[in-house]
Amino acid sequence: MKFIINNNKLEKCIKEEAVLDIPFGVTEIEDEAFYNLKKIKQIHLPSSVKRIGRKSFSCTSFKSIVLPRSVNYIDNRAFDCSSIEKVYILNPQVLIDLEAFDHSYELSDIYFAGSETDWANAMLDEEEGLLLSSDVTIHFDNKIGYQELVEGLNNRTILKLEFGLDNYAHYSNCEINCNSECINLKLTSDGSESLQCFGKFNENIKMFDIKGKGKFTFKDIYNHLIIKNITFK
Repeated sequence: MKFIINNNKLEKCIKEEAVLDIPFGVTEIEDEAFYNLKKIKQIHLPSSVKRIGRKSFSCTSFKSIVLPRSVNYIDNRAFDCSSIEKVYILNPQVLIDLEAFDHSYELSDIYFAGSETDWANAMLDEEEGLLLSSDVTIHFDNKIGYQELVEGLNNRTILKLEFGLDNYAHYSNCEINCNSECINLKLTSDGSESLQCFGKFNENIKMFDIKGKGKFTFKDIYNHLIIKNITFK
């Protein structure tokens, strides 16, 4: 057993590993759940997580983290004194405690899915900005580019992508999963629309059948993509 989980809340990590995958269904990372755990090099959060608790990742050693679109609150000192360098925040309506990243001296980049206005609204105290202990660049309206995404799938630096199409419920829960041999696409929750690409991603397949509009490739619909979660290698 790696974690203590009660009522879908991850209370404590009790077994450190270099790569940790938090199980789907966990909705909260409780206060100090990963406090001072130095052996973790990568951590992957599922799309069920809604809250990142106080000091939950304080004094940790991993360098980057993706906070899924499901995350709506990042609590006080969540990454305090950590070695975090890059943070991807996929929810433009998230709320962030002003001290969430305080004393994170190695933090250099925050990739935020929303606009500058969304970022200002994310602060719990609108009159003050986020307290940062280093020279941090905030990348607004950030969404991984189409070519960058395809290259990540092809070279397997991206292991999993969860997404939906804006204003089209039929394709609201899509997944792309990669292994060493193939790229698996599940376009509907029930798996009724799925396909495999052996080796590299086939950019020419018209995989999305939009009723009344025709069939489209991944590139055709990319501007309508809502990225919910992404797992890097």
